[in-house]
Amino acid sequence: MKRAFVFRVAAACVLLWAAPAARGAVDAIDDEFRYGGRLIELGFPEYADMLGDKLAAKDPSLKDRCAVLHAEVLVSLRRLDEAEKMLAAFPVDSPKAQAIRLTLADAYYRMGEIEKCRVLYQSVFDLYKEHLPTDPDLLRFYRDAAHRFSQMLAKKKDYKGAAQIYDLVLSTISDDSFLRQLRIEQAE
Repeated sequence: MKRAFVFRVAAACVLLWAAPAARGAVDAIDDEFRYGGRLIELGFPEYADMLGDKLAAKDPSLKDRCAVLHAEVLVSLRRLDEAEKMLAAFPVDSPKAQAIRLTLADAYYRMGEIEKCRVLYQSVFDLYKEHLPTDPDLLRFYRDAAHRFSQMLAKKKDYKGAAQIYDLVLSTISDDSFLRQLRIEQAE
């Protein structure tokens, strides 16, 4: 009996030790992809592309996540037609496809092609009216895209649509000061 108790305690300790380690590995991978996104923002898309290649070579199960990073690189280099071909290769309902859609929509927004941008944004946000996406790559783009889309709708005098999208943005935020700023924008 004492032996069984010691075994159970040892097993529980191993499980408690392994759970944060496994979560830490997932967090480290997410950090790598956020780092790749930051490299692109800072003007180093080639390095982000190399990072994606290394991650895919190291772990082939990350292939789809690396494709999202590669699409982000293509968009930053204004090779939108290639990014759209990548998007077409994914199933329509794939969270990775939605992440690429948001990346393309942001590019069209910056280029002033508002109608293309609106269609892409709307296709993603229609899927997530009731709940937030859970995919880490999609979440990386979701909040900023929702904020941009709500501002775009407000400029077009679609205040009801803008307020609904602001609700989506607000549901993703834990920072109180940013939350207050967005609530003020939503009220306006």
